[in-house]
Amino acid sequence: MLVGFGPPGPSLRISQPHVALPAVSGAAEPDPLRAAVDTVYAAVVTYGEGRPALLADMGSLRREWRAGSRGRE
Repeated sequence: MLVGFGPPGPSLRISQPHVALPAVSGAAEPDPLRAAVDTVYAAVVTYGEGRPALLADMGSLRREWRAGSRGRE
């Protein structure tokens, strides 16, 4: 295992499509909660330094979904 601090060196770039691949198997988990957590984790790892924007977008989508579901009750 390699532990480092600060931005990755240019030789340590990752392939985002390859890092995102676990999201596919994660989404297929039989337990819906586990599937959601695995998929979000893979997305966060894939986004790397852009993860705050990803999580903010996910939070706003969740709020919109909850607001919309209240209107149908």
